[in-house]
Amino acid sequence: MERRLDTWKSVLAGVGGSFLVLYVFVALRRLVYPFDLEWMEGGMVDQVRWILAGHKLYVKPSIDFVPFIYNPLYFYVSALVAKVTGVGYLPLRLVSFAASLGTCALIYRLVRHETEDARLGVLGAGLYAATFPKSVQFMDIARTDSLYVFLALAAVAVLRLHPTPRGRIAGAVLLVLSFLTKQSGALVAGAVCLALLWEHRKAAIPFVLVVAGCIGGSVFVLDHLHDGWYRFYAFELPSTHQLVPVLWGGFWTDDVMGPMTLGIAFSAFFLVWRFSPLYLAAFAGAAAAAWSGRLHDGGWLNVVMPFFAVIALAAPIGLHCALLTVGESESKNRDRAEAFLCGAFAVQLALLAYDPRRMVPKAADKQAGLELIEKIHAVPGEVFMPTHSYYPVIAGRRGYLHQMAVDDVLRGDAGVVGAVLKEEIRRALLSKRFSLVITDNDFFADEVRAGYRPIRKAVDKDGVFYPVTGVHYRPGELFVPR
Repeated sequence: MERRLDTWKSVLAGVGGSFLVLYVFVALRRLVYPFDLEWMEGGMVDQVRWILAGHKLYVKPSIDFVPFIYNPLYFYVSALVAKVTGVGYLPLRLVSFAASLGTCALIYRLVRHETEDARLGVLGAGLYAATFPKSVQFMDIARTDSLYVFLALAAVAVLRLHPTPRGRIAGAVLLVLSFLTKQSGALVAGAVCLALLWEHRKAAIPFVLVVAGCIGGSVFVLDHLHDGWYRFYAFELPSTHQLVPVLWGGFWTDDVMGPMTLGIAFSAFFLVWRFSPLYLAAFAGAAAAAWSGRLHDGGWLNVVMPFFAVIALAAPIGLHCALLTVGESESKNRDRAEAFLCGAFAVQLALLAYDPRRMVPKAADKQAGLELIEKIHAVPGEVFMPTHSYYPVIAGRRGYLHQMAVDDVLRGDAGVVGAVLKEEIRRALLSKRFSLVITDNDFFADEVRAGYRPIRKAVDKDGVFYPVTGVHYRPGELFVPR
């Protein structure tokens, strides 16, 4: 009978491992694609390019550059990599891809530690990899999420595997770094601090003071270094974004329970059966971080990544706990119960199955991009391309702002800053400052039409050169001055 259970575990590990291999295959195929996989990727590259040009990251918004509303660590880490690889998509994607593999490795290590079964560790890593499409393929692209998730989970791993004063110091540093990558890391840090206070009482106070002091101190230092603009982008603008009422419940029913119902059930069994304040805090903190990000207007499914990571960690441990409970019983139906539990986990994996073919840009997409770059390069003068701000840079032109960063400012600031930025963009377009404008939506459409006329489509072929994930934007029309 034990052999039958071993077979079940090996099969589950094989399926989980296949998801991990599939993710690596897709990520490697996309790593060197020279154009946007998601419409904001070029804007992320602009952040790194701006840093390497010697500028402060957070500055007054202008038509030249508008910072995004993210914390800075990911961009500075990517800038270090870019000094070796050169500026472009590659260094940012390398950071995200490495961080995502690091998260899988941490899940494997923790699950194996808790269950003493390497097969369940592979299952946990594979379960996280299987959520790749459910978190809109953000694990390997030029976005902050993968590094943030890795650092937060690394803090949990260090605190669990090395419960020593040195381990707590390392855990505190990792929590602070997680926050410096994405602001919602503060929610994970807060939950972990409460867990350590619950377990260790007075002994945890130094840990809490270090975490709180370093997070608060980093905010003060960053704001001072950037003349108050860090606080404006990192906190003031996000705080003004409206909440989406439908997601109060929709986050749980659609975003989480939809793809991971059985995973949550196994996780809940583990958290109840083997009470652990640290794991419970990681689960609650990740859930709060994901939920709060999703509730805000503009929050998308990538924010669920930290919650998926802790579910992928807890669910295999929950399966292990459930199998132990069944194995300790003398029921004649023990074999059936074990088969049912393993079968239920197999169903969870099956629900996450996906077709990777649409996730990898095709040769026709790359060719369309190269032809577009040639069109841009053929026009003398400056180019304004707000939805794909890095493409003119590829073509040897000067870079300007990205539309999403502008949208964050305009919807979040009804005062002088937003008004001044809006007027600067209007005047630049109406004065025909640019030799070529390329747009595909209604971003300052009245000003574009007033000062420019369309001459041709940016991409000649239908159905190609769309990002494989994110907003379905591609360059629309080429406009030249009237």
